[in-house]
Amino acid sequence: MRKLLVLAAFFSGALSQLKLEGKCDLQALTNGAKIDMNRFSGVWYHIAKIPNWQYGECSSMTITMNSDSTNGEAVTNHVFSRKPYSWTARILANRPSDGIIEFAYPLHSRSYKAVVLATDYTGYALLHGCFEDSNNEKEVYSWQLSRTKTLSPAQTQSINAAIAKVPDYNNVRWFQIRHEQAYCTTDGPQPPPPRPPSPSPSHAATSGVTALIAPLALYHLLNSLRHL
Repeated sequence: MRKLLVLAAFFSGALSQLKLEGKCDLQALTNGAKIDMNRFSGVWYHIAKIPNWQYGECSSMTITMNSDSTNGEAVTNHVFSRKPYSWTARILANRPSDGIIEFAYPLHSRSYKAVVLATDYTGYALLHGCFEDSNNEKEVYSWQLSRTKTLSPAQTQSINAAIAKVPDYNNVRWFQIRHEQAYCTTDGPQPPPPRPPSPSPSHAATSGVTALIAPLALYHLLNSLRHL
């Protein structure tokens, strides 16, 4: 029992939404690099991520752009407790000149801006997102993506090289997404998606990071214990 409590304390902090002091400075991360949204469109499988409110396994994102590539939508699908879930985000005010993409979730009154830190468009990508609250704090998101359900050693090396250049990723624990059939099997129709938590300035940062979202932490804890 004591071991379980220690593990719970560890994972609730290590596998919760990453929240840091400071502002989002996405342009500094892109170094002026542009993103071709037509080439970036299509299906991307989530291979690993910094834990966030979109919890679950067998997850993927499908991006569809309009004819002028300035707006579109991104549909994220995943399986949680053998139930399929889906979130749809509008891609708004896409600015290919500076590489910044905005994802907005109308049903949840939530949005964040993102940049692609590394990609070859056909095989791998590293997507970095950030949301600023009103308390000089930011929520940091990131996904390691693949056009297939795995990353090759060379693709992993390219992503790791990009990760090493981002200070916000220091000491981050990445959560691996499972795509085996056992994790992708569902046994019922899709229920209403759970609402993501609203950002709250009442959360004070501890050592630069605040552990948020208790259900998310519990899910990651139980999933991690299952693989011990």
